[in-house]
Amino acid sequence: MSEKNLEKVMKLARERKPNLEMRRVSPKGVISLPLGARLALGFVKDKSKWITVHILADTIVLGGPEGLDKIRVRATARGLLQLPAKAHEVLNKSTKGFFKLTVDETKKIIHLNASH
Repeated sequence: MSEKNLEKVMKLARERKPNLEMRRVSPKGVISLPLGARLALGFVKDKSKWITVHILADTIVLGGPEGLDKIRVRATARGLLQLPAKAHEVLNKSTKGFFKLTVDETKKIIHLNASH
């Protein structure tokens, strides 16, 4: 995808904002990433991708540099991924499994915060 087309798609993704405040994790730990999050992580159309998962106190960070505590998960081309057990526990601490998704386009990372 050319740089110009990528800018257009990112602009459309920002204008058509999904509800990032009330995302929900499934009972088995599966989440879906919206288009803006997939583009920030560098997804290519119709290709799955390995994503690094970092688990902090009550936040999960998707993407970013690979560290010593790296856990990698495979995400489908549509943005479905199954969280590791530790990450699933962090998000399940919230009310009914709801979490807030924050996209940082400059650092190319996604923050998942448990909603209380």
